[in-house]
Amino acid sequence: MKLTLLAAACFALGYGLQRCQRPDVEDLELAATVAWNEQNLAVAEQRAREAFGRTPEATRAREVLFRVGDVLQRPEIPLAILLNEYERHPSERSLIELGRLAMASQWFRLADEYFATGVRQYPKSATLQRQWVALSGLRLDAEEMQRRLSQWAEHGRPTSDMVVMSLGLWSIDTRGATPSESWLRSALEADASDGDSRLGLARTYLAMGRYAECIVLLADHADDPQMAVLLARAHATLKDKTAAVEYLPSQEPTALKADYWFTRGLIAIEDSDWAAAEMALAKAVQIRPLDQAFRSRYCAVLRRNHPALLEREVSRFDTVVRIAHLSKLPGLATQRESLLELEQMCRSVGADEAAALLSKSVGQ
Repeated sequence: MKLTLLAAACFALGYGLQRCQRPDVEDLELAATVAWNEQNLAVAEQRAREAFGRTPEATRAREVLFRVGDVLQRPEIPLAILLNEYERHPSERSLIELGRLAMASQWFRLADEYFATGVRQYPKSATLQRQWVALSGLRLDAEEMQRRLSQWAEHGRPTSDMVVMSLGLWSIDTRGATPSESWLRSALEADASDGDSRLGLARTYLAMGRYAECIVLLADHADDPQMAVLLARAHATLKDKTAAVEYLPSQEPTALKADYWFTRGLIAIEDSDWAAAEMALAKAVQIRPLDQAFRSRYCAVLRRNHPALLEREVSRFDTVVRIAHLSKLPGLATQRESLLELEQMCRSVGADEAAALLSKSVGQ
């Protein structure tokens, strides 16, 4: 019995001495800061992790870990910290920080998830809504950008600059698409499984007329229905009817419906089936009324098939060209009268959803 008590006493004494010798959080934070100042990054990270492991309230350790992650280009370090903070105390701010960090690290798929979660949980947050909308714009996804703007409009007022940007996205050209290429390339290098960014890069190539590169980008991903549609469109634009028919889905898909019908129209033109071409291109224009390329092809077919309808459609095409031009003018988003004029122009060509967004953005 005495031996048992003696052993217990020795264990307690040893544990107490160990606790006394164990550095406290402040000492660990100081050691991490000193190591950081001396550019001893390995020690700085180790001491900061020890402090942060003791308590998530170790703010100096948090700062050191963020800096180490930045210098070593290891964004997973601050991301893990932010995720831990979000799990402990979910907030709008933490989701904004997570999304922005993921964006800065070219992890667009993760950023999209964080912003989407934020929009669901905090639908009135203009910051989260704006970031979510902007990401779809960066991917040149005009349909998704308009959908996200419409969702924003259900909970608040979308900003005019985002709405105007979405108008120009429908008829994006080489100059407008060029900035997205490097961003989307980096996103795919960081995360090859990011399907939405791959589709965005494909749209970039289509807008820039680099069809062969679009085909190479999508060739190994034709099992995805959306990628198959854009792959077929690239082949059809190059007048490779056989390849276009091979990749184009047999039925209208749930997404990229306008691209599907546009491709059907191009294939019909190659077959000299002008009635089928007119029908398909008319559907593409109906679904995506602000797309210059779609309307241009439609007018070309009408010139051959129905000259009587041509004058009306040429007038609408001219209006769409003007909308795209106005959307690129600096300062337009701050000019209420110009935005209301754009609204009427959109309605005149059947772009009612875009018109409603313009009206909402100016408080109508």
